[in-house]
Amino acid sequence: MYKSVCACFVSIRHTALLFAVLVAVLFVMSDEETFAEAIWQSREGNSQNTSYSSLAGPTSPVVRWVRTDGIMVGVEHNYFSSPVVASDGTVYIPDYDMLAINPDSTTKWRYTVSGILIALTVDFEDGVIGQFSGTSPARQRHLDANGVILPNLPVGGPVAIGSNGLFFGASSDYFRGVDADGNIIWSIPTESGNSGSVGVGPDGTVYLADRSSLHAVDPDTGSILWTYDRGTYHEHRPKPTIGSDGTIFTNNHSTFQAVALSPDGSVKWTNDDVYSSQLWRSNVLVDESGESYWVNHEGGIYALDADGNTMWSRSMNPRRNAALTGNGIIYVTDGTDAAHAVLRAISTSTGEDLWVFDAGANIQLLDVAIGGDGLLYVTGRDWDNDGDGLIYAIVPEPASVVVLTLLLATQCSRVHRRINC
Repeated sequence: MYKSVCACFVSIRHTALLFAVLVAVLFVMSDEETFAEAIWQSREGNSQNTSYSSLAGPTSPVVRWVRTDGIMVGVEHNYFSSPVVASDGTVYIPDYDMLAINPDSTTKWRYTVSGILIALTVDFEDGVIGQFSGTSPARQRHLDANGVILPNLPVGGPVAIGSNGLFFGASSDYFRGVDADGNIIWSIPTESGNSGSVGVGPDGTVYLADRSSLHAVDPDTGSILWTYDRGTYHEHRPKPTIGSDGTIFTNNHSTFQAVALSPDGSVKWTNDDVYSSQLWRSNVLVDESGESYWVNHEGGIYALDADGNTMWSRSMNPRRNAALTGNGIIYVTDGTDAAHAVLRAISTSTGEDLWVFDAGANIQLLDVAIGGDGLLYVTGRDWDNDGDGLIYAIVPEPASVVVLTLLLATQCSRVHRRINC
């Protein structure tokens, strides 16, 4: 009897101790993590513009649901719009309206805008910043997670999010750093009064791509740390992509090369295979190992190793953005017909198709995004119905999930076994 009571007392004591430790850990984590972390924050997935998710994506094209209610997605001239996904799983759809939907496809809210949304970014608190065609801050809408209008930020163009609570973006005249209250903390004039594009490195350094230059900028002061000359003046500025080790992926218009820069601005490697006149419209997908996949809208896909050597390439006609997942799959839409495009899942090891999803002869699949648990969202247009918009949710394979309650139960069970032995 005494042994049983003692065992019970000790097991309760261990369980209480374990619970206290877990609460303390969770408290520390919550204290460190001030901001919500979006699942797919922007067209390129994150502020590093890597288009990479560590989640495992679908290994077969199993559709969980499709919305066909006439949403207008993917205006043909618009190469920048794509769905984005907040940390709570809310999916924001670029539309003639700003549309928020739940992971089960039901509508969360809809906000009517007058114009075409060309870019969405999830903010620190799962709200969304939408940019219309045009680059001025007046062409922006900022809404919270419930669809309530917030004051516009004094930045234009696609907005990048810094880890220090700052927003970065470009208007028609300036690159700007802005705090969470909308105060401008620094400004840098753009070349020839034109907008550029922005990326943020893992150490917080901001990278500004102008027409012929790439600047590394201190996020707090706006001081230019170094500048890389990208060569001949060009109308378009591909977003700088920054890998997990700080390598910056860009291009050079004068040497016709894909370029990787070290964090100090020195050239790490160059590659002559990738370049085309449409490289500005390319996605550079970068995984955690530093391998990069250049999805070129005028030639196909080029896979480069961490030293810049071409591993494989394939010809195709990528339609829009692309996504790379932790299980080594590239998701990209492909098609030469203006009214038809398919979704391809491509192996990063071989460059071969793992599967192809064809939604129909007159359905043009367009942009992709990775959602919670690796759910793949794909937008499209149905040309049998006047180009009405579609969005598909494609299911990943079930993954192992570690549940806190299961951990507690397992640990408590082990305590019991040790004591009763």
